[in-house]
Amino acid sequence: MQATPPIDEDVPEQNGISSALNALMPTSLGGRMALAASVVAATLVIMCIFLISHFVDSTVSRLTTRELTEMARAEGQRVETQISDAMQTAATLDSSIEALIRSGEPDRAEVAEMLFQIVTNEPVLAGAWFGSRPDTFDGRDAIVERDGWLAHPETGHFRPYVYNFGNGAQRHHLSFADAEGAQSDYYRIPLTTGLPYLTNPVPYVIQEQSVLLLSATYPVEHDGEAIGVVGVDIDLTALSDRFANIQPYGDGVIRLISHDQMWAATHERTLLGEPVSADADFWPRGLQGSPPIIPDNVQIIEGQNGLLHLLSPVHVRQYDKPWLVVISVPKATVMADARQIQSVLLYTGRACSSILESGWLSVL
Repeated sequence: MQATPPIDEDVPEQNGISSALNALMPTSLGGRMALAASVVAATLVIMCIFLISHFVDSTVSRLTTRELTEMARAEGQRVETQISDAMQTAATLDSSIEALIRSGEPDRAEVAEMLFQIVTNEPVLAGAWFGSRPDTFDGRDAIVERDGWLAHPETGHFRPYVYNFGNGAQRHHLSFADAEGAQSDYYRIPLTTGLPYLTNPVPYVIQEQSVLLLSATYPVEHDGEAIGVVGVDIDLTALSDRFANIQPYGDGVIRLISHDQMWAATHERTLLGEPVSADADFWPRGLQGSPPIIPDNVQIIEGQNGLLHLLSPVHVRQYDKPWLVVISVPKATVMADARQIQSVLLYTGRACSSILESGWLSVL
C-alpha cells in the first residue's frame, strides 16, 4: 500500500500570503518600475533624513561648545584681570615698603597712608594691609601709642588695615594674623615660605559685616629675611552675585573655583568658601573620588545627571596655579533646537513616504 504524504497545514496560509503579495504587485512593466522607483526614493529619503539629522546634531553641538567656550573665556578674562591686577598692586606695595625700610627711616604713618590711598582710589579692592613680625618694622612696638591703627591696640605691632565694603575706606588693624586655620593663611603662608601667595576664598566677619575675601599677598623682606606681609583683598561676594545673574541658555549656571578647589563664585551661596566635592559631576573622568587637578585646557564633560559641563582654566599672572570657570547647562536645553529640526525632518519624511505610497497605489 502506498503511504499517504503528510498534509502541511501551513501551506494554505503560505499560499494565502503569497496570493496577497502577488495581488499587490503591479502586473504591468510600468507599475513594476514605479514600485522600484518608490522603494529607491523612500530609501533615499530615509538616508537623507538620517544624514541631515546627524549633521544638525553635530552642528548644534559644535556651535554650543563654541558659544560656551567664548562665554567662559570672557568671564575668565575678567576674573584673571581682576586677580592679576591685585597681585600687581601687592607687588608694588611690597617694593615700596621694602625701599622705605632700606632707607633706614621706616615711617608707620607713611605706610598706612599708602594703604589708605590705594583703597580709596581703587574701588574694586575691598582692602589693603601690612602685617609685620613683632618689633621688626621700626623696633617701637613697646613704646608706640596703641591707637588701633598705627599700632595694634593690644601688642603695639604695626599691622594697619584699610577696608572698603561699600561705605568708603575705613581704618582698622589686622585681627586674624595670629588666628589658626585658613583665616590666617594670608599672613602665615607667605611669611613662612617667603613667596607670593594667593589665598583661597575665606569667609570673615569684620566690623560686624560678613564678607568672602580673596587676598593677594607678598612677603616683605629685609636683609634676606621676611619681616612681614603686605596684601590687598577682593570681595568675592559681589563677583558671586554677578555670576549668579548669568544664566546660559536660560537655565544654565556659571561658577568659579579657586586654585585649591574651593567655591569662589556660585549661585548656591551656602557653598561659598567651601571645598568642591571630589565627586562633583563636572570633574573629568578618572579624577572623581581623588583630589582633582584643574585641567590645563578647555574641556567638555557630559555629566551623568543630564548636564553638559564646560571647564575653562583661568591663568593668573604672577601665580602658577590656575583657577577654573565651570559652565553647566542641561543637555536637553542645548539640543532643543536640534530636536525640533529633527522632528520636522521626521514629519517631512513621513509625508514623502505617504506621497510615494499613494503614487504607487495609483498605478495598481
